[in-house]
Amino acid sequence: MKARLTTLPALILAAAMAPNAWAGAPMATEDADVLGVSECEWESTANRTKVASLSVRTVSTKAGCGLLRGTQLALGVARSSAEGESANAFGLSGKTALIPRPEGGFGLTLAYGFTWAKTPGDSLRYASTSLALVATQGVGDLTLHANAGLVRERDGGDRRGTWAVGAEYALGDEWALLGETYGSDGSDSAWGLGLRWQASKAWSLGLMASQSRGSPKAKDVLLSAKLAF
Repeated sequence: MKARLTTLPALILAAAMAPNAWAGAPMATEDADVLGVSECEWESTANRTKVASLSVRTVSTKAGCGLLRGTQLALGVARSSAEGESANAFGLSGKTALIPRPEGGFGLTLAYGFTWAKTPGDSLRYASTSLALVATQGVGDLTLHANAGLVRERDGGDRRGTWAVGAEYALGDEWALLGETYGSDGSDSAWGLGLRWQASKAWSLGLMASQSRGSPKAKDVLLSAKLAF
């Protein structure tokens, strides 16, 4: 039991810093689209991750705006909890278009982020920096995304490569079928399937179910809501 307690805070913190808390929810795969100047969006997620008998619940919210032509910035916060323990993560993230994406076309973007975290009994501290190239290509009703990045973590100064590949298939004007796979060096990859509903011009809702390929398997169900304004 002692060994499990020493790994529980790390598992909760990992959930708070998971990619789908900071990327284009409900997917963990980022897209190359960048908000225009004065365009803003607010996203919130709620998800449950289960590893063996342990269940971790995470809620997150972030708001971002296009501040300069071709660049957007967002501030976010996430909180994860399990068995009476919790961890908070705070993020500053952004994207800068290298090749602006026309509607239905190709785009290439540089995505970056900085994360601070607070675990039980500890003060708020810098946790990680991330950098990634993000490509998006539209092909008819299909939109493909690919990410290749690097994360540097404060603890030990470890650097690890990250990757993600995702696809969206439009089922008419309102619904889209989502699929993705993603991972990083030294950890098990995961895959996920989901749906996005464009409820109105401003509101969209998403659902994503994912599972890692390793053992024990991590199973996750995530709900998301986004408001564009």
